[in-house]
Amino acid sequence: LRPSSAGMVFSLLVSAWAAYETPDGAVGADQMSTETAVLAMGCFWCAEADFEKKGCDGILDVRSGYTGGEVVHPTYYESFDLEHYEAIEVRFDTTKVSFQQVLHLFWKNVDPFAVAGQFCDMMSPNYDAAIFYTSDKQKREAENSKTAAAMALGVTVDKLNVAILP
Repeated sequence: LRPSSAGMVFSLLVSAWAAYETPDGAVGADQMSTETAVLAMGCFWCAEADFEKKGCDGILDVRSGYTGGEVVHPTYYESFDLEHYEAIEVRFDTTKVSFQQVLHLFWKNVDPFAVAGQFCDMMSPNYDAAIFYTSDKQKREAENSKTAAAMALGVTVDKLNVAILP
């Protein structure tokens, strides 16, 4: 993955996906349109499991890593000092699942009021919730999902501790 203009880097298990292999072994990249979502939801292993086990049809792959900091491949301990978020990268087939549906799973699996962590990992901003957008469309959809979440919870958007970042 490439750093954004803000220096956001997603690292750990970095590799490129050229195509998606279907269960019968045929390459199906030409039959689908893929998109990537980068989401910080607390512990990345827990977040990864949320999408792999409770996800929906169309989630192709989920990887754990660090994002939001300046160092390309931080260690676990460096990530605490370097303002990285623990995050997941979700690759999905847009012919089967939308970014909005991915965001719905995100909101179902975070505590949007938590500060300095999520659930059991209430010890560091590295575990805060955030949505990292990769396009203007994703940014708009992320902002709309945050507004909808606030309305559903009966609070104003500023009460939700979920960042939307490039």
